[in-house]
Amino acid sequence: MTASTLTSWARAIRRALDDAGIDATTLFAQAGLDPALLADPDARYPLERTTRLWRLAVEATGDPGFGLVVAGKVGPTTFQALGYAVAASATLREAFERIVRYFRVVTDVVELGFEARADACEFRIATRAGLADPAPEATDAFVSLLVRTCRSLGGRALAPRRIRLRRRAPADPARYQALLRAPLEFDADENLLVFATADLERRLEGANVELARHNDAIVQRQLARLQHDDLRARVRAVLVERLPEGAPGAADVAAALLCSVRTLQRRLAEDGTRYDELLDRTRRELALSYLAGPRHAVIEIAFLLGYADASSFTRAFRRWTGTSPTRHRALAMHAPPAATRARLEQAYRATRYEIDTTPGPIDLRVGVPSAPLRALHEARGVQGSSFLTAWNPRSTPLPEARNLVRQEALKRELEQGGYAWIEGRGVGADATWAPEPSVLVLGVSEPDAIALGRRHGQHAILWIGRDATPRLVWLDD
Repeated sequence: MTASTLTSWARAIRRALDDAGIDATTLFAQAGLDPALLADPDARYPLERTTRLWRLAVEATGDPGFGLVVAGKVGPTTFQALGYAVAASATLREAFERIVRYFRVVTDVVELGFEARADACEFRIATRAGLADPAPEATDAFVSLLVRTCRSLGGRALAPRRIRLRRRAPADPARYQALLRAPLEFDADENLLVFATADLERRLEGANVELARHNDAIVQRQLARLQHDDLRARVRAVLVERLPEGAPGAADVAAALLCSVRTLQRRLAEDGTRYDELLDRTRRELALSYLAGPRHAVIEIAFLLGYADASSFTRAFRRWTGTSPTRHRALAMHAPPAATRARLEQAYRATRYEIDTTPGPIDLRVGVPSAPLRALHEARGVQGSSFLTAWNPRSTPLPEARNLVRQEALKRELEQGGYAWIEGRGVGADATWAPEPSVLVLGVSEPDAIALGRRHGQHAILWIGRDATPRLVWLDD
């Protein structure tokens, strides 16, 4: 059985690693996880590789309580509509019931149970039959998040009556005690949180029936879609795991999914696809992901995708895209061809770059001096600034949800770097191209601005120096 978890947890792990100064990209690669999937709010990672990431993160940070740290990196949008539905619940009891009902959206690794009695309510976390236990740090993070959620919604003084954890006793149990503020039992035979029924049935100040129902409907659609896509996702997870050993046959995948080949083929046919089509599509998606960065040589990618040699991979890639892997990588990572660059420069120069300032917005144009911006620089005591975005990397339109994740990642990096910024947007002359949310970063040096633009996948940035004249800086030169 192949189990998976929404990449939301991995995003929280990455934030915690970034804050600790750890190279998260390297750890993701060592765990066999594609970081590009973090930008997809619906993407999922296999349990085995997520568990490996937890282990690597603990080793890299030297923090056996790393799961407690990760829980603090979970935001209100981490679990999408489910998070909003929980926050809008009328009572904490209703919130726990929602979590049990819909947690399949987040992961199919665990089975949750909630039992309410006259004086106490019990919330159980158990691993599904046939699966390996998730990392103990994952359970730490989930339990800590549950307690944090209760206090966020029901008041800071709220605490469980007791908590039982299957994990071995940590070297520093006082840290757990200080955070969870409940009698703790380690090396228990179950993961269990016990609350006073009165605490969970108290009406919450933030209760909003309509908002809860609206988000329930969204989660229900997500569940329906997940159930429809579940077989494809499970087959894809097996393929991603097995491809480096050579392309697995349908019989190999069926065995991994504990079903017969005939059953696998029938269910895929009912889902409107075939095994060979799913194998081909998975290879194509992985190839595009691997080629988006410089980490793997083409011959390595060929082997990672289960091809016997580079020429076989190249023929398949030409069939998918009409070009070679090497040419595709050059277009994706380096300077665009002259004609394309000319069109891009024309678009950049025709764009109006808006900055949301008080008392009114400032409009910038490439090559046009801006007196209001000069005044802003003087007022803020900086000698330069840069107009940056992470939206639509390499001028490739992405879904809004993925762009929002990318833009938040840019802001987190700016915050960690101690930079001040002002919200804005780039408004192109082409009405079919939606405005791109951006930021004016104050006091950033030109080299640092260039590095930021490159890390967030842009062809060019705007740099503004002492003359307050926006200058287009190509990042491929």
